[in-house]
Amino acid sequence: MSKTDIPNYSYLIIDDDKVTCALIKSLLSRQGASGIEVADNGKTAMKLIKAASRFPDIIICDLNMPDMDGVEFVQYLAHEYFTGGLILTSGSAQNMLNAVRRFGQAWFLNILATLPKPFEPEALLECLARYDKDHRASTPQGH
Repeated sequence: MSKTDIPNYSYLIIDDDKVTCALIKSLLSRQGASGIEVADNGKTAMKLIKAASRFPDIIICDLNMPDMDGVEFVQYLAHEYFTGGLILTSGSAQNMLNAVRRFGQAWFLNILATLPKPFEPEALLECLARYDKDHRASTPQGH
């Protein structure tokens, strides 16, 4: 996807930091995106997904949140065979981001990137440019 494709997709931002959510939402909105949902943790995100009866195209998820953290949410996505793009963010050490990336890839999730916080807006846009809706992650045999 190029930056001009950003308005064509739906997004879910999951982060307990309201400022981070607002900044990401503003960045996406300035690029023309309108289908943007925000959740403060994995449980809230699950409720939004179930209410919409579909997954967004791209999920931007923090790892450190109360109630249901990003690691648990990635497990949920794996069990639901999420085929959209996933960007993981965290203020934790890079090795934590890398471990969750490997876990997600082992479950055939389409991990677009891991972004340590704080990140530059341009870095997020570059990650979004990696999304190809027609190129889904492979699914495990028997599923």
